[in-house]
Order: sequence, then C-alpha cells, then structure tokens
Amino acid sequence: MSTPGSHVDRLLEFFSKWDSDFETMVQSFRDIFAENCAWWNADALPMVHGIDEAIEKVLIPSRDTALAMECIRVDMVNVAQTGNTVFHERIDHILKKDGSVVISIPIAGVTDFNDDGKIVSWRDYANPIGMLDIIAGKTPEVTA
Repeated sequence: MSTPGSHVDRLLEFFSKWDSDFETMVQSFRDIFAENCAWWNADALPMVHGIDEAIEKVLIPSRDTALAMECIRVDMVNVAQTGNTVFHERIDHILKKDGSVVISIPIAGVTDFNDDGKIVSWRDYANPIGMLDIIAGKTPEVTA
C-alpha cells in the first residue's frame, strides 16, 4: 500500500524520466501505467486505455510527425495530493533530438493512482491547437 505523499513523489519521478530520450520516456509509461489506465489528453487527442494504446496513439505519433518529439522537459508549477489523486500544473517543453524546443504547453492535470502506486486515470487539460498545427505541418499561431 502507498504511503501519504508517495503519489506526488512517484509522479515527479515519472515526469523526470521524460527528459532523456524517447525510449526512456516510453519505458517510464510502462513502469507506472496500470494495465487498463485511461489517459485523456484534451479534446483533440484520443482517449487511450492501457500502455499499448498510449504508445501507439499518442507517443509514437508525437515522434513520427512534424512534432518530432524526442523527449519532454517538464517544469512543475504546482502539485498537490488528496487521497490517491494528484493535481498538477506544469509546462511541458517538447524537445527534438537536437535538444531544441518545438513547443511549450501549459497543462493542468489530474492523475489517479491505485494503492500499488500505478496510474489508473490521467486527465490533462491544455490547449492543443499549437501542437496539432505542428503535427499537421503548419506553423502555430502565436497569441499574446
């Protein structure tokens, strides 16, 4: 059984593994997702269930499109836990292989853990338009 605060620690460790390379990031998902984890990334991206769908429908397309994601540097702004739920406000910086930032996305997320420390549900709330423009090969519009 998990101890209080351990879900925040586990989530922060998960995010820290994204800032390495694509294979390490994918492995971090394998390590923390429960078998049938539901992951929702804003309205424009598909809801996925389980690690295989997460890799196939979210991670690989993010690498193999114009987004060219190699890894993600996460800047945590705020994080709090109540029970098995962790609320997090962060900025995801999508990086190419050469380390250049493709786009930075402010995100508010809610992640639910089971008692074994695995993610069973994850919802990210963000404006995906800039990222979707890049995936489609368009230059994202900059808003002030």
